[in-house]
Amino acid sequence: MQKICGGAGGFLEYGNRRDGASDFCKGNGNMKVSYKKLWKLLIDKEMMKKDLQSQAGISWTSVTKLLKGENVGMEVLMKICTVLDCNIGDIVEFVKDKDSESDSGREGC
Repeated sequence: MQKICGGAGGFLEYGNRRDGASDFCKGNGNMKVSYKKLWKLLIDKEMMKKDLQSQAGISWTSVTKLLKGENVGMEVLMKICTVLDCNIGDIVEFVKDKDSESDSGREGC
């Protein structure tokens, strides 16, 4: 787990869990990234994943990471937002990770 933000005794940790879902934790609350809004937006725009991939100029590896809820670079998200004419909040959201609530006693979280 990599600590990416510090200050006043609090660190924001970031890493990949074994199940492939990305998580963020600060204090006792764990969050994970969700791209469900992206998939709903594609349906609304009647766009297929392969169309998004080609129009945005992103790799299939990036699309696969999105499908698995894994981290992708900001550049990938910016390209997607450009093609879909939207903001990042329209395609990404952070949700509480129910699986790791029991892990809230971990060191650093």
